[in-house]
Amino acid sequence: MSTITRRAAIAGLAAIPTAAMSADERNPDAGLLLLGEQLDRLWAEENRLYAILEASRTDHDGDLWDAANDRTSAVVDQIEALPASTFAGLQVKARAVSWCYCGDPIYLDDQRTTDIRLTEQILKVLLG
Repeated sequence: MSTITRRAAIAGLAAIPTAAMSADERNPDAGLLLLGEQLDRLWAEENRLYAILEASRTDHDGDLWDAANDRTSAVVDQIEALPASTFAGLQVKARAVSWCYCGDPIYLDDQRTTDIRLTEQILKVLLG
């Protein structure tokens, strides 16, 4: 009977769960990252439809944009509901905040209190 050192046994056991883990288990924010990809795709579609609306000035195109906005809003609601555990997950949440501001600079209130200034700085870092 061969003897296995304690260190070798622990190393072997430690490798088993990693190999057997799904991508979701290895990245706790995998769901958020997928939602972030959906957000990016849907937001781009919104922007495309908005450009058409601005060029054509027809109510029909506005209905298309409203529907696109509703789809993006549903994804943002899902992003809001999931906790973020990684920097990448926080970046998805920051992009959702940016969507709420139509991609414009984010100014959270007129009082300019320390907590608001810090939050705005954090969002700027997360948005790159």
